[in-house]
Amino acid sequence: MRREPLLLAVTPHGLLACIGHGDGLQLLAAFMPGEEAGFASWLARRTPDEPCRVLVDLPDEAYEIEDLPRVRGG
Repeated sequence: MRREPLLLAVTPHGLLACIGHGDGLQLLAAFMPGEEAGFASWLARRTPDEPCRVLVDLPDEAYEIEDLPRVRGG
């Protein structure tokens, strides 16, 4: 069974964590810049093998697509 990936959207205003829900997205959490500890705590409560996609929308970024290696937390 295919699981919907967690979508992490990084913007100049912070990070949004969403998941696909029907034809749209469901907002799971939002973090402002400087709330790294809150995000780390929230992320630690998620399933370790949950698929994840990261979207970065920051000024001056170059358009690149990269395949990142699978990683595991310690």
